This record gives sequence, C-alpha cells and structure tokens, in this order.
Amino acid sequence: MILAVTFNAVLGIPAIGLVLVLSVDWFVGMVHAVGNLVGSCVATVAVTAWEGDLDREWAHRVLNGGQSSDTASN
Repeated sequence: MILAVTFNAVLGIPAIGLVLVLSVDWFVGMVHAVGNLVGSCVATVAVTAWEGDLDREWAHRVLNGGQSSDTASN
C-alpha cells in the first residue's frame, strides 16, 4: 500500500502500473527460488565430490529409482 501511494505521489505512476509490476515480480520470485534450489543442490553434490565423500554407485541407484537406504531389506 505504501509503495502504491509513493509511486502515485512522487513518480506519477498510476496504481494499475503497480499491479503489473507486482504480478511480474511474483513470477520472477518463483524463478529466483527455483534457481536457488538448483544451485544449492549442485553445490552440495560438487562439494561432496570434491571432498571425496560421494558414493557414486549409491547415488546412481537412488536417482534411477532403486532403494534409497543402505540398510533397506531385500
């Protein structure tokens, strides 16, 4: 609300312009969130591989839909 009043008073931008800005901002926020999630996942795998703690066979098995636990019963 404060942003709408400020835009209208200072810049002369009508309130409908603010609606357009906020609707685009919502989509940009969603893309930003997905980018952060993917970046965090990639960074986690990269650091784990760099430290030598990545079990590639287990990771391939899990990503291909196999068992997700080392202690799972057969």
